[in-house]
Amino acid sequence: MMMKISDLRNKDVISNNDGKRLGFIRDIEIDPDRGGIDAIVIPGETKFFSLFGKGDE
Repeated sequence: MMMKISDLRNKDVISNNDGKRLGFIRDIEIDPDRGGIDAIVIPGETKFFSLFGKGDE
């Protein structure tokens, strides 16, 4: 089944370990030589009193 990257951005990412919702996909790293996905980038948790507003990805 073919899927567009724009379709993936609308999917919830759920942890297999504990069923916790991790968020939505922000970006995808693709290996063009292999033709596969190397990494899926999900935004980190928002920090309440942070100067930059976002945690790690």
